[in-house]
Order: sequence, then structure tokens, then C-alpha cells
Amino acid sequence: MGKILKVNISVKNCEQMSLFYQSVFGVKFKKSLFGDFTMFTGELGDIQLTLVPNEISGVSAPVNNIQLGINVIDLESMLRSVTKYGGEIKDPIQDNGNCRVAGIIDPYGNTIEVIEVVS
Repeated sequence: MGKILKVNISVKNCEQMSLFYQSVFGVKFKKSLFGDFTMFTGELGDIQLTLVPNEISGVSAPVNNIQLGINVIDLESMLRSVTKYGGEIKDPIQDNGNCRVAGIIDPYGNTIEVIEVVS
């Protein structure tokens, strides 16, 4: 069976996006150079997350084709930080019995499903 090891997100502004993902999800990024371009790579759980400038990836899509689903410990706290760092709350919290789910949008317009598992 396959396992996702990494996710690359093509972005317009790596600095802004790294601040968002670091502040909202706690990702610690390291900068690396690829020619004249700077990329940011960090860990989101067990998955390597790399923010790649659009110029490298050749992406011009206005929004994402793949949606991330990210587990969080404290959904309310995380949602409070979303707008502070340039994101939006798309869908309010819904209680689904064994989990609570909300939808957010990062500063580049990518939608993210955030999930808090209820014990």
C-alpha cells in the first residue's frame, strides 16, 4: 500500500504562506534555494510540506485541485489564528459525533479541512 510522504503547495508568496502554516499549524520551515528561488520545507505531522514558488512548478491555477485535511488538537484556538495570519474561515464548526470539522482558506485560496477528533 502506498503512503503519502510529501505535499508540495505552489504559491505566489512563500514568506506569507510559511508564516500562515507556521502560525496556524505549527510547521517549522527551513529555507532552501533552487536556482534563484527560495522554497520552504517543514513537517506537517508525518508528511513533508514544501512551499514552492509558482515560477518553479509552472502552476497558474487560482485555487487548489487537492484539499488537505489536517488534524488539530484545539479547533477553536486554531480557527482564531486563521484570520490573524491572512486566512479565512470557509465553513463553521460542525459536530459529527466522533469529530468536529471546519473549513478554512489559506492566504492563497487553498481550502483546508480541519478536524478535531473527539474522545
